Amino acid sequence: MGLWWHATLRLAPSHLPHAASVAHCATHGLFARMKSRHIQRPDLQCRLFRTMVRSAFSYGCQVWCSHLLPSLHPTLLDTPVFGPLLLSIPEQAQLHFLRILAGVGTSCHNQSLLHEFGFLPVTFHYVRLAARFWNRILNRATSQPLLFRALRSDIHLMRSGCKVCWSYFFLFTMHKMHLGPDPANLSLAACLELRFQEQAIGELLESKFYSYLHHPDPRCPRLCPSDCVTGRTFSSWLGMQPSRPGPHISHAIPRELRITLTRLRLACSDLEVVKGRFTRRPRHLRLCKAHSFRNPVDGTHPCVEDLRHFVLDCPAYALIRSSPYFAPLFGPIHQDPSLNTPSKKLCHFFNTTHQYMLAVCISRMLTLRAHILSTTPSVLLAQRPTHFPQANHVFSDWWLPGLLDEAPN
Repeated sequence: MGLWWHATLRLAPSHLPHAASVAHCATHGLFARMKSRHIQRPDLQCRLFRTMVRSAFSYGCQVWCSHLLPSLHPTLLDTPVFGPLLLSIPEQAQLHFLRILAGVGTSCHNQSLLHEFGFLPVTFHYVRLAARFWNRILNRATSQPLLFRALRSDIHLMRSGCKVCWSYFFLFTMHKMHLGPDPANLSLAACLELRFQEQAIGELLESKFYSYLHHPDPRCPRLCPSDCVTGRTFSSWLGMQPSRPGPHISHAIPRELRITLTRLRLACSDLEVVKGRFTRRPRHLRLCKAHSFRNPVDGTHPCVEDLRHFVLDCPAYALIRSSPYFAPLFGPIHQDPSLNTPSKKLCHFFNTTHQYMLAVCISRMLTLRAHILSTTPSVLLAQRPTHFPQANHVFSDWWLPGLLDEAPN
């Protein structure tokens, strides 16, 4: 049947190690084929993963997914918790694919990673398939009597007090979602009359998943508490909307440039506000070191190096912002009167139609930042050599490699 059984273990614990092996082989095989076929667009790569990999390790999930349903319950609370859900083997297989695609490590925020590429947790898909499986068995009781008798026997087992059977896991999950009654109070006839709407299940789970974008604290990400900075950054500065992936995944951007842009969007870059998380440094002390490059007299400037400071404010990159090659990116920010707040400017910047140009711009800015930080403090603060960009030069970012090549389209 394609499923692995064990004499003492339930179906899911005995089958999941085999599913993990299938997922690992299929994922790396898919990347090899996509590389040989020169498939670089992330949206096409994600579609191939859903078709060829997820369907392989999810075979028979309508039956064995009942073991994973209890991990879904924390996500149904008023304040959803996704940690236990994303630890299962199918979820880790999907996250492994997305981490390779995005070029990030395990420290990346998992909900943001899924949202960036337009994915939902695999368990959400399994719940909808289990509901479809339940409805199909009961609607085809006469044409498929064997499955109907098996389900009826399983319901009898649940009503006898067993809480490790398929029917209990599924019906109790529907009760937690407020889509069904408590299975402890149901008779056999009442259970056989139950039907569940897949659309209602999907809408409820999606609303819980995207709830991290709509934290009740509406303040700027700079002022939000740590537990909602990621969600507020995604919604306020990147302009991400529920059920919509990042705009760059539908563009054919070279892999190195795309990974650079994706890492910046997912807060996995080398900015001080990101590096300070691993050293437990207070957020207000994660200051920009490149700022003093344009202010050698003042030394370090008391500005936190976050996404907003890096893109809009830091004077170290002012010459790149004024470059005519990147006028389609920064021109509307200064000319459009409707973009009157930093959040609106950042949303317009990251949602531009010129995603390739955006990736090139971010790469150039990070290249300049790395070059500045690699210099000694004495050169950085007082003795800037002549080959560094000069403020009075007509076009002083000439030294950046490739900047004066053909303008990005």
